[in-house]
Amino acid sequence: MVKIRCKVCGKELISTKINETVSCKCPNMATIYNMSSLRITAQDLGQVEVIEGLETSLLTKKKQDAKITSTEDIEWFEKRKTRKVSRSLLNSIEIR
Repeated sequence: MVKIRCKVCGKELISTKINETVSCKCPNMATIYNMSSLRITAQDLGQVEVIEGLETSLLTKKKQDAKITSTEDIEWFEKRKTRKVSRSLLNSIEIR
């Protein structure tokens, strides 16, 4: 469940289901799109307050460089780059 408040009109928007779109219909047009991923939009997002449903650390946290690949993965990628496949092997493969 996600709950936001539009500071322009004061309306609280609640989205409880997936594939649900809720909007306040004021000039700011605060909207919750709860499709496969959650999106909160408005003309001025500074006028939208998240009440519950999202961690505030996620909203204020800057993107940090996270190390996604391990050293083993990087070594495997490097070996794969230098690997050569002979043309005779490719010609011997039957394509159906």
